[in-house]
Amino acid sequence: MEIIKNIFGEYAGASYNPEITAPKNTIRETVEEALKNAGGNNQKIELSVYVGNQKLGQILLDDLRSRKRQTGKDIEVLVGG
Repeated sequence: MEIIKNIFGEYAGASYNPEITAPKNTIRETVEEALKNAGGNNQKIELSVYVGNQKLGQILLDDLRSRKRQTGKDIEVLVGG
């Protein structure tokens, strides 16, 4: 068994909107339940994924822009669009 050390902290709004730190299957079940509850209501579902303090979408966009500068190829070509 591998020991993994983590540092956790709460933020100011955690009392009404706590962070979730859980096994993958618990997170999957929570997301599936939320999607099921929102289904059919035409509700907008917004999901933000962060890597450190940066949104995943921004990381990917920055990487694509960097590759475009390096290769001269359009972003659509780089992602296969």
